[in-house]
Amino acid sequence: MACGPLDNPTAVSASGEKTFESASLVKLAILVELARRFEAGQCKPEDTLVFEERFRVGGSGHLQKEPAGNKYRLDDLAEWTITESDNVATDMLFDYLKLDTLEPAMRTLGIRQMTVRRTIFAFEEIDRGRDNLISANDLASLYGKIARKELPRSEWMLQILHKTHRHDLLQAQLPKEIKVAHKSGELTGFLHDGGILYTKEPYILVILTQAEKADSESFIQGLSADIYSDLEGARQ
Repeated sequence: MACGPLDNPTAVSASGEKTFESASLVKLAILVELARRFEAGQCKPEDTLVFEERFRVGGSGHLQKEPAGNKYRLDDLAEWTITESDNVATDMLFDYLKLDTLEPAMRTLGIRQMTVRRTIFAFEEIDRGRDNLISANDLASLYGKIARKELPRSEWMLQILHKTHRHDLLQAQLPKEIKVAHKSGELTGFLHDGGILYTKEPYILVILTQAEKADSESFIQGLSADIYSDLEGARQ
């Protein structure tokens, strides 16, 4: 767990350096790197990719039900990768950006422990020592850079992060009016959520768990509610 104000998002950290299977949190690396390339003029949001049959995978997202051959804009693919955690869009962008460029891109931002070494369903790569990992401190630091608008096209990324479809973890026990820009991740045995919570004094919270799903859900919901309550109490 990592939590803190926007200018110090790891102010409170418990096992913040411990790495976990990142699940869909790896998709944030795609968003950040694509935003950088947009800003650098290396590609444009309206550029398109063709959905080839080799990208068809299951899990979350709507593209798996679409016919191969359709073309999709880069900015749309990026949005679906985050908002609905679309795995087809993710693998299309992994292929376009080149998977092995993403981890070095994170290192240039000071994200020290995040690894990006396999596509979403390439579980066989794990046995070869090639997995996608993340720590709470790394993720909190990345959210801090986006929240402070230090990264290219941070405002665009924030707009996407505000549109995520899943609201049953960090937000579940918070007042409905609190806006959260976040991304969750789930894989068998792992459940994570992290983002920017826009209370009167915004803060960043990242909770990574490895447990049974029901236990993880309860833990994330409860810890998020407790932190919110403590922060609100301290402000009164």
